[in-house]
Amino acid sequence: DSGDRLRVFSVESLIRDRPGTSTVTDPAAAGTDKKKGTSIQSQQRNYKNMTRERRIEANARERTRVHTISAAFDTLRRAVPAYSHNQKLSKLSVLRIACSYILTLSRVAGNDYSADGSQPPLSECVDNVSRTIQLEGKLRKKKDD
Repeated sequence: DSGDRLRVFSVESLIRDRPGTSTVTDPAAAGTDKKKGTSIQSQQRNYKNMTRERRIEANARERTRVHTISAAFDTLRRAVPAYSHNQKLSKLSVLRIACSYILTLSRVAGNDYSADGSQPPLSECVDNVSRTIQLEGKLRKKKDD
């Protein structure tokens, strides 16, 4: 019977039938935990409440983490150049533009942060930033269509 199978794998049965515990055979003691004097049903309720509370706390932490990351990306999005400030760029697009822009700014400052250490000329870096901005803007436009 599928109802019996579901009962076997329920949280209640896992708590009740944990390894290392014996099944209560005395009818007078049935429904209570000898060690703590609490009923098995109240233990099950506490377990459910505990896991629900932990899930709620974990969800709240995850929401906070996501909001923090989104706020950081919005700040970065405002700091990098774009053809349209109204255009919503993906996080990946923002990162690509930011990398290209940082490389260009480093060349203006006389530093070289290129991957291969090739010290590209400033004009090449500016062209690269422009291409990246155009490409990322077009990619987003295609997705919106």
